Amino acid sequence: MPILGSRFQLTEIIFLIAVLPYLWKSKAKLNLPPSNLLPPLAAYLFINYASAIYSQQANAILEATGRAYLAGIFLLAHHWASKGLSMPLLRAWQYGAVASALIAIGGYVFALAGYPSQLVRLYQDYPYFGTIYRATGLTGSGGMLMSVCFLPTLLFFKDWLAHRRGNAAPLAILLFALGLSASKELILLGAGLLLIALHHIPRKDSAVTAYLKNLVWAAAALVYWTGTHLIVLPAAQYNATYLKGTSYTGYTTAARTGDFYWIETTYLELKKAAYTIATEHPILGVGPGQFNSELGALQAQDKYPTHLPLYDPHSTWFGAWAEIGFTGLSVLIFFIFILYRFTQKIPKETQLEISALLIFLGMASIESISRDMMNFRHIWLAFGILSGFSLYPPKDDSS
Repeated sequence: MPILGSRFQLTEIIFLIAVLPYLWKSKAKLNLPPSNLLPPLAAYLFINYASAIYSQQANAILEATGRAYLAGIFLLAHHWASKGLSMPLLRAWQYGAVASALIAIGGYVFALAGYPSQLVRLYQDYPYFGTIYRATGLTGSGGMLMSVCFLPTLLFFKDWLAHRRGNAAPLAILLFALGLSASKELILLGAGLLLIALHHIPRKDSAVTAYLKNLVWAAAALVYWTGTHLIVLPAAQYNATYLKGTSYTGYTTAARTGDFYWIETTYLELKKAAYTIATEHPILGVGPGQFNSELGALQAQDKYPTHLPLYDPHSTWFGAWAEIGFTGLSVLIFFIFILYRFTQKIPKETQLEISALLIFLGMASIESISRDMMNFRHIWLAFGILSGFSLYPPKDDSS
């Protein structure tokens, strides 16, 4: 939702209004995750606050509190999943995504009719496509619309393949809206849909199927990472390209192969800036949410292109390294590793039932190299559902 003020969002206000009275009225005792998951989660939050206090910035403390709120979403999602509510949670997510997609489509249609709004964004000189509208809905960007609707799309596709719910309309709505987003994550969505399809191939040759799945994962990562960090330009366009001076690239040449130049995108410039910041503040970083304020200093030192905006890190791992230091990055990696171990506890026959959730989180890990995934509510919601599911699989197998 659109930001209210500089840090608070409407969804966070709704969360406090709705959840806190529920906990008080029901006097519910939370079903907490296993003890091996709580220490790294607590350590992650502690380091965020320690880094914020060390930075002496009020905004950093507020950002650390926002990350504690995300941890609260994780704990609540785990609690509800442990009570057998993982399927209702996923269904609510699915149809909420359909509503978001319909809003995005409506905004796009009005924009084409000459009535643009905040439901779409106009991108001037977008790489490869030129000037285009991109559907965003209420999420603020095409990439975020894709991220929010990714798992629901996989779930609807899985249902459609299984012929359990024959209505393909929700799937069609989501695919149409996500196509209008012109998001680079369409590459990952296509790979995810292909993996879902491979899950439904009769197991006559499991070795071939496993090989194809691994190939899809590797190809998705290679294409996405390359396309995110490099723009390919014909040599004839190198000196007269429309990309010079845009926010998409600092226009640093990474390599030349034959008649083509490989130009570094802003994502790569941000990683180089994150490396510089992290090495200057190795233990606790510059504080949660303080990365973009450091970019101004780097611009003054000619270490970050002056025409580029002061972005957020746009990388889970480089962002954590720069903002909460090597200490925070190490704890975050350990927390994710423990979560990954939960997937190993789920029986193989049950994993098929939550294949969409596992594929979504796998694709999110690929996307995390160029997106601040740990700052998003729906990622922590998925973490909570997964951890709760691993201990208390739901009886409903229709997902």
